[in-house]
Amino acid sequence: MHLLLFFNLINYTVLKKVLQTRVSNIFVIKILITNYLTLHSTQHILIKDTMHYIVRMVNMARDTQLLKGILEGCVLVIFKQEDCYGYRVVEKLQACGLKDIQEATVYPLLNRLEKKGLLSFEKKTAGNGPPRKYYSLTELGKVFLNEFCESWKSIKNVVQKSFVEFEEM
Repeated sequence: MHLLLFFNLINYTVLKKVLQTRVSNIFVIKILITNYLTLHSTQHILIKDTMHYIVRMVNMARDTQLLKGILEGCVLVIFKQEDCYGYRVVEKLQACGLKDIQEATVYPLLNRLEKKGLLSFEKKTAGNGPPRKYYSLTELGKVFLNEFCESWKSIKNVVQKSFVEFEEM
């Protein structure tokens, strides 16, 4: 226990100097250095793993914020192609590569788009199941989608240009 405290108080360079000057205690010092390096490499791994975890969490939060900004446009594009119900929107988004999209994200978004007047719905029964809300793009939704696409192209071009400049550095 005392060696561990001793360890935490002395840095590697001090131990290295001691190793070079005190040959009589070389065995003890080699053990101290080995233990110190083991302790530090374990701490380094823990710190490294913690940093990777923090970076992953920050990236997930960033990705979520980025996705919030473009998900409306992605959903409206689906309705430009066809009228469909909520779960079908989830399936289409997942098929496009948004694997983490859940119904809990899509249904509130559909309600918001409907309240904004960008979507309308009609209840239809399919087979023996309960009626489903089939959403369709309104005229206002088409205008909004066109504006969104223009904004997206502009933003995409700026981002691509900055990435090209970054890669050339």
